Amino acid sequence: MNDAKLDSLVVYNSKFGPKEYEAEKKILFYQPESENLGNKLLNVGLFEALSKFTLDFNPKEPCEMVSTERRKHIFSNPEPDYWVVISLAAVNDGQMANGKIKQLDDCLKSVFLAVLKSWHGRFSMFYGSFTHLFESRGKLILMEKLRSFYTRVLSELQYLCFDILTIYGGLYYKQLTSAQFLDFHSHLSGLRDKVPNIQHCLAMHEGNMIFSNLNRENSTNLIDILKSHSNSTTHSLFTRPDQSISGLSIYQLHHGRCCSGIFEGSKNSNWIYLGQKDGGEYEKLQLIIYQAYKITICLLLEKLELPFTDTIKKIDAQIGPQLHTFATRIQSAPRLTVEHPDSNMQYIYFKKDDLATESTCHAYSNSSRPCRCLLPNPAMKVICHLEDMFKNMDTRQEAELICKVHNNYWVGAKSNSNQEIFIAGNPKISNLIHFNEEARKIVLKFNGLSFSD
Repeated sequence: MNDAKLDSLVVYNSKFGPKEYEAEKKILFYQPESENLGNKLLNVGLFEALSKFTLDFNPKEPCEMVSTERRKHIFSNPEPDYWVVISLAAVNDGQMANGKIKQLDDCLKSVFLAVLKSWHGRFSMFYGSFTHLFESRGKLILMEKLRSFYTRVLSELQYLCFDILTIYGGLYYKQLTSAQFLDFHSHLSGLRDKVPNIQHCLAMHEGNMIFSNLNRENSTNLIDILKSHSNSTTHSLFTRPDQSISGLSIYQLHHGRCCSGIFEGSKNSNWIYLGQKDGGEYEKLQLIIYQAYKITICLLLEKLELPFTDTIKKIDAQIGPQLHTFATRIQSAPRLTVEHPDSNMQYIYFKKDDLATESTCHAYSNSSRPCRCLLPNPAMKVICHLEDMFKNMDTRQEAELICKVHNNYWVGAKSNSNQEIFIAGNPKISNLIHFNEEARKIVLKFNGLSFSD
């Protein structure tokens, strides 16, 4: 979906500027910063008016998108009184060769709402939400952190897929046998006996998750942080000699390497905030990242024992040898097999309870950057629209949809209370009967899913 470009991103809170002459105070972040103040105030005033106007019609559901001929404004209300609005413009102002204006697709709403939710989750994991940061450190610090964070994440937009995977925000799991999972879990239990301050752990092998005792939201946010900081944590950093890079100290140990925290903004961030579902206080924990034998382990400690080097040496001595044995064993574990781009049938599978995702519609690489979609834009847009339809249905009931895209692609979708699958058939699939037969072969590998006769 490369027909849209970023026009602006705004974070504002109306309570900071309740009077007309205080309007500038409500703006916490505005990109592009070069925009003159008059235009900033006009745009924020418009966003504020639209969000309040729509609440008169449906107070329980805030405004999510407003469309104009050449723009789409997508609204997120992540916390009370705080609004994040991203504005998208059509490439070349939507001007087509025949003189008509090409409007942006409505499926961008779901994609960018997911992007804004992910960004807010990552920000909250660093600083403990907008409200927490404002109440604990004041408005100026909040604006400074918003500026450093959103300026950096906006640079990631060029690498996003902007498709169904962005909406899912799913996790990729390393396929392990029961014996292998229990083996790894026993190693972590032994580590917690040696370092009792460990509260939570998340582990990945070559970017695929193998263990996490965090909840789904926190697991997704932490993995997103690691991926977005891959150049300074899980990949190139660990291949360099011992040094302090941008204030981030790296320690070469006997079996692996270790660092404390992640470089965020202008300094090293050693702490991670975990949100509580009941709305209680944030849990503030020390972050240690340990990597050995292509396995990355994130440890969240309640209180770090000093000196720090003694703790990380204890971690390396306890789990380093076990990781070497474990990594050797899982090399034979089955990997996600991606069908050749010329294959007639491709699919995207999503499991709702643990956010597990599997796709043969995307090309994967060993780099830290996200995958590339193999389907043509019209087929992927239809998949995103079908996902939107599933969201509006009763999740307790099964739903099945099959349609044909105008470029002769077939798209089928099946959803039940815990699983969703989207199957795309290229133009070589001649008719509905042929597509249905091939789709049923694919869903056989997933328990609880089947296409109707």
